[in-house]
Amino acid sequence: MRARTRLLLDLVIACGLIAAYRPTWTGISLHEWVSIAIIVPLAIHLVVNWDWVVRIATTFVQRLFHASRANFVVDSALLVASVAVMLSGIMVSPIPSFFGIQAAQPLVWATLHAWSADAIIALFAVHAALHWRWVVATVKRLAADSPAFAGVGSGAPRPLAAPARVPATAPAGKLSPAQARRAARLAAEKATARRNAGVLGVAGVTLALGSLIFASVALAGPELSESLGQRGASAVALQRSAQAGTAVAQAAPAKPAPATQVCPRTGCAASSCHGANGVRASVWYKTHS
Repeated sequence: MRARTRLLLDLVIACGLIAAYRPTWTGISLHEWVSIAIIVPLAIHLVVNWDWVVRIATTFVQRLFHASRANFVVDSALLVASVAVMLSGIMVSPIPSFFGIQAAQPLVWATLHAWSADAIIALFAVHAALHWRWVVATVKRLAADSPAFAGVGSGAPRPLAAPARVPATAPAGKLSPAQARRAARLAAEKATARRNAGVLGVAGVTLALGSLIFASVALAGPELSESLGQRGASAVALQRSAQAGTAVAQAAPAKPAPATQVCPRTGCAASSCHGANGVRASVWYKTHS
């Protein structure tokens, strides 16, 4: 795949992930459609880069501290989070009920959907940072090859390169037409084999991760659902208590200000006169009433 196509594919994936991050930005229906549509460019991206995945996976320990190993770890975590967010999104959507299936532990699936969505955004930012040099170099190369930027910086349009001349006689060692056709056929067969291997590898890894997530939710789902339910009930109770307290405070009449007690002999307030001299107001009024 050409660099221009790779860059465009990555931009489509980035825009799709950002658009599908918050359902409130697009609405539930558009959120679901964007999440489904983004599966296609993600699968193509994995298939195209499957040779790199296999090569790094088979030689991971040999050069453990190489930069490609960090890319592999981040990309693997991003794949796990992507499968988790898509699978959990399907489980919390109306799709299972459409086929007459009731999803178990819906609270666990909803929590997994939220956590995996946050993880995707964080991992995608790290992924973009690790590949930033390639992005910048590709953009510069595409801009330099574009006719619109041919004369930028020189003041004159850049002359087009002259087409290469085809030699009249074939040089020594050149393949015959039959050999050239055979080499082209072998190259096409190798490309098809690599593409098929990538498709099978991506499908196998996705199914394995989905089965592992299903098994994990089935085993730990009841306890997690009970814990999350208790937390949710406590939060709801606190919220209702706060709302009830606010309503009672708003409905209760304002207390009248206490009447200032005045000394019958001197006419001064007890708090400022007798209270200041160490004599309680109740004792003074009982004594001098």
